[in-house]
Amino acid sequence: MDDKELYIFREFLSKETDHGLSYFWFELRYSSKEEKATACVYKLQGDAWSMQTSATTQISGLHSSLLNTLSIVLIDDKVYMGITNHNILVLDLTSSTFSTIKYPNRVLEVGGEIMLSRANGSGVYLVHVTALQLCVWLHRGCDGSMEDWLLLNTIGLRALCANLKISNSTTEDEDDDDDDTDVFIHAVGDNAEFVFLQMYGCVLHLDVRSSTLQKVYGLTVKNAQVSSVHPFFMTWPPIFPALRE
Repeated sequence: MDDKELYIFREFLSKETDHGLSYFWFELRYSSKEEKATACVYKLQGDAWSMQTSATTQISGLHSSLLNTLSIVLIDDKVYMGITNHNILVLDLTSSTFSTIKYPNRVLEVGGEIMLSRANGSGVYLVHVTALQLCVWLHRGCDGSMEDWLLLNTIGLRALCANLKISNSTTEDEDDDDDDTDVFIHAVGDNAEFVFLQMYGCVLHLDVRSSTLQKVYGLTVKNAQVSSVHPFFMTWPPIFPALRE
């Protein structure tokens, strides 16, 4: 990384209010030379964007994701960012100040892929994947310590993938060890209810509540990479307007 500034995030964010949805444009610039991050937040008011807040903080040890799927979520008046190796960075839009939340001990010890998710009420979910094991954590504390994390769910991905007959191995030898399989997190739903994963050349949908896994897309030689996944909800089956004769 050189001494130039880079954008870690340039994202549209939204949240529900009593008057509908509020929309924000969020930018986070990072200077590797000074190890400083500067956030600028703009809010859509009417048909124009206006600066709501900006703040700068010192950070180091940027988290590395092989798919560059760094995590950001807006909860109430705080922006949570999973961008460092040790802490979640939090920007309070009301006070224009930064704070941090330490990751759970297990996440610090073993590394792996992480992604944040909005929790109902207040708090933040952390989805962590390593060695074919997915863990769901919930943070509702106020002091940012490790003790504020609660482990809600642990799901073994090996058996679920075996049920779908997908694997790195071309044999059925039970001694084959594929714990070093790369597992990427593309997206996590609110309250960590579902997760989109990429592994074994597939994009998979994991229903966390029922621990069920479904294949939604298979990578091919021509389409060997999925850059991003953007889940959304819709009525099913869809209802289309009648065609005019």
